[in-house]
Amino acid sequence: MEAEAQNNDKKIFGLLLVLYFVTRLPWIFMVPMVEAPDEFSHFWVINFLVEHGCRLPEASEVLAGGPSAVYGSLPQLGYIPHVSTGYLGRLVAPAVDISVSSRFGSLLSGMVLLWCAKVFGQKLFASEKLLRWALPAVIVFQPQLVFVNSYANCDSVMASLAALALLLTCNMLEAGLKTRTSIALGLTLGWLALTKYPGLAVFPACALGFIAAAILNRESLKKTTAQALLAAAIAATTCLWWFMRTGAIFDGDYLGTQTMFRTWAKTYNRPLAPHIPVSAVLKQKSFWRMTIFSFWGMFGYMTIYLWRPLYIIYMVLMGTALAGGIKALITRVMNTSAVQGLKKTKADLPTMSFLTDEEGRARKVKTATWMVLSTCYLSNVAAMIYAMTKNLGGGQGRYLFPSEIPIIALMLGGFYLTGAKIGKPLIIFFVAFNVIVYLVSFQLLAGKYGFHQFLKTY
Repeated sequence: MEAEAQNNDKKIFGLLLVLYFVTRLPWIFMVPMVEAPDEFSHFWVINFLVEHGCRLPEASEVLAGGPSAVYGSLPQLGYIPHVSTGYLGRLVAPAVDISVSSRFGSLLSGMVLLWCAKVFGQKLFASEKLLRWALPAVIVFQPQLVFVNSYANCDSVMASLAALALLLTCNMLEAGLKTRTSIALGLTLGWLALTKYPGLAVFPACALGFIAAAILNRESLKKTTAQALLAAAIAATTCLWWFMRTGAIFDGDYLGTQTMFRTWAKTYNRPLAPHIPVSAVLKQKSFWRMTIFSFWGMFGYMTIYLWRPLYIIYMVLMGTALAGGIKALITRVMNTSAVQGLKKTKADLPTMSFLTDEEGRARKVKTATWMVLSTCYLSNVAAMIYAMTKNLGGGQGRYLFPSEIPIIALMLGGFYLTGAKIGKPLIIFFVAFNVIVYLVSFQLLAGKYGFHQFLKTY
């Protein structure tokens, strides 16, 4: 039976993988570069790396590149898949421009996110087959994610590495602190730091998970310290060289953000020393509206909206999931209080079923997993708000992609917690709704762009 179940799971994931490519491949040849957010800036970096044998650009070269090189001072290791497919494209299809072949880097890197979603589905919803497969199914059809996976950018790599870091951390909750996992986590976090800075939102979640893993598995202080130092040393070795180099060539701008911002501000005539209070960001409806809309589906240069009722349905679904979570939390607190009251009166509890040690530990591991995912999401939102106060980035849904799996998982969990009567229909509707919106989005963009980007996207 177990072997049959595993075989069925492989078939389902295989189907989702096929659908992953079917949903995204047409978009690669459909969306022109001018209609893909900042792809011209991403492309400048990718093309430079390919043309110069993977050598990083110097400050003078970034300055000479003008507005197109605005990302030249930012981390470039998020483009490794794009550079790889760019080189491969030159070998197998010399007539195809790198602007097309590099897009396959986003497509291929997104497969890691899908695989992580499958594994998280098994971890979080092992006993609920519908929930287990709903998580990767939404990843396949979410319109904005399809869009981002179909043009050259570092967001796709960031999202996949963030998901992998979360998965490695949650594996520690189950298996304890192990050297190979600490090394893998350090490498992943180090690479993630050199993709795109919203990915740093994962770091607090991984730190929390690391501490929780040590507590749950009763690791000694000596072992916990050694494993933490190992992971930190690997991460630092992977990424610190880049920050030191950047600080040296960009006059102390170790992150490269100030250099980027000066170019961006001059190009778009924005103030060079902006400061927006946090309270103003929190009250800015346009920020939250743009963030939510562009997380689910907003295309072109963030100028092509879907039909407004579709966004309203997404927001209703988000609110429903939140309500389900709050309801379950209140119920749990009340039940805990009731049990504590009975214990104080030494009342007999004949109807209570006590968990075995193994069941109790499994429940604690799952609770810790949810805490890690929630921390990632909250850190991600906080980082977006901070960036907005410095005018380093507006409300862009793709900046929440480090929390792609946490957001979808939390929504699915919220639907389930609404109750047996409406939970399952809500989950089915959520998946089906993303399929429908994907089809609407595809029809909208295909009618607008056609399919002309086979040899060149600009």
